[in-house]
Amino acid sequence: MNNHFEQKKRIYESMIDFGVIGSDENYSISSTLPNILYKKEEISMSDYLKAWNNFLNEKKGNLSLYVHVPYCIEKCAYCYTSSSKLENESELEEYIDRLICYLNFFEEHFRNEVFDNLYVGGGDPGILSEKLLDKLMKAVFSNFEFRKNGERTVENDPRTTNEKKLKILKKYGINRLSIGVQSFNEEVLELSNRIKQKEKKVREVISDAKKIGFDIINVDLMIGLYEEDEKSIIENFEKLAEIGPDRISIYPLQPQDKYLKKVYKKDRSTFFKIRKKLYKKSVPEILNIAKKNDYDVNREHLRATQNANDANSIAFKKENSSRFKTNYVAYPVDEMNSILGVGHMAMSRIGKKMECNALRSFAEEPENYNFVGYLLSPKEQLIKHIITNLSYKSSFSLQKIKDDYNFSENLIEEVKTIFEKMQDYGVVEINESEIKFKVENPREKLLYTLFLFEEKDVMSLLPDS
Repeated sequence: MNNHFEQKKRIYESMIDFGVIGSDENYSISSTLPNILYKKEEISMSDYLKAWNNFLNEKKGNLSLYVHVPYCIEKCAYCYTSSSKLENESELEEYIDRLICYLNFFEEHFRNEVFDNLYVGGGDPGILSEKLLDKLMKAVFSNFEFRKNGERTVENDPRTTNEKKLKILKKYGINRLSIGVQSFNEEVLELSNRIKQKEKKVREVISDAKKIGFDIINVDLMIGLYEEDEKSIIENFEKLAEIGPDRISIYPLQPQDKYLKKVYKKDRSTFFKIRKKLYKKSVPEILNIAKKNDYDVNREHLRATQNANDANSIAFKKENSSRFKTNYVAYPVDEMNSILGVGHMAMSRIGKKMECNALRSFAEEPENYNFVGYLLSPKEQLIKHIITNLSYKSSFSLQKIKDDYNFSENLIEEVKTIFEKMQDYGVVEINESEIKFKVENPREKLLYTLFLFEEKDVMSLLPDS
């Protein structure tokens, strides 16, 4: 056996044990590794546009537009998105005016492009008045062209949504609503500062959306909210299945330290044990309810959840509904989806070379605006594809990744050599068509995925002491 390999393994295990990499029982490779091992830097608007021009000249994969509205009526205690409570209407009006200024600016650079998908999120786009919502939708659809059968989604908080706003969205061609309900248990919601969400209003919004005729109505539920037990989680799904939206998505709550400290009053390790138990107790009965109400489960999502114990979302769709579509973030991730993100902290992804976030405030002139993100080397791009595949399944094809994204033969062989060493340890199995991880434990998968990175980059994460 290779002594150096064993030595690295022991060091990497210690880094995981002491929380240098990963945290407690959260060993997600897709959320952990890129964030800590890719170095972020400031990116100017000129470099950002240059990267887009290069991508558009050799476009491969989907192109999506994301528009961010960063305000809510209240900031939910568990929320990790870039959003804040709206203090006054003039602040919102000013933001929309600046947002439209930037949409107008990008129009010139994307004039000859057809976007595959659109996603308007937040925060809560429903917080916009009918006048502001119409103004924003008009700016989006007058500046950009969208594929006729693509997905055009707007997020909705049922507390701020009404029939008139839904009709405005339908008028402009929005075909998918994503309604964040999280729970029907009002006491649970109020403990997390999600106040005044009534079941009657949720039912009313979904009913209105059905009557207006959106192609897809998706409703989100959450597992892991403070003081919500498995009985309440099952009742949430049962009520929603009876209401009958086209899609139901169940998400694991991803806690911020502030939420754990102020609301849960527990450490991360305890929280993940609680969440894991909730999944284990509630998901089998949820699957039974889904079957009784003619919902299919997305098996890829379910397998990923079972492999990671509780770390993934589970998606359901009505049997008579259309197939599972990829939305703007692209699932499955083999289909590379580039995103033009506009608005405070909106994320952009440009091909396989750049990922960045907009800043929290607009520059007076768009030309002077900066982003923060990372430019990836060819090897980092390849590793990121591998990580993203492994985040929801246990095997992948290096040859397919090479063919899809034009990686060099030398680079493929370099990375394959790393997996051949892992094969000597019984970690992976390599055959002609794919590489398969034999370890399903998320912690072990995280450990061995570290071997894909440069040793010096991993070691640089060690504290000086």
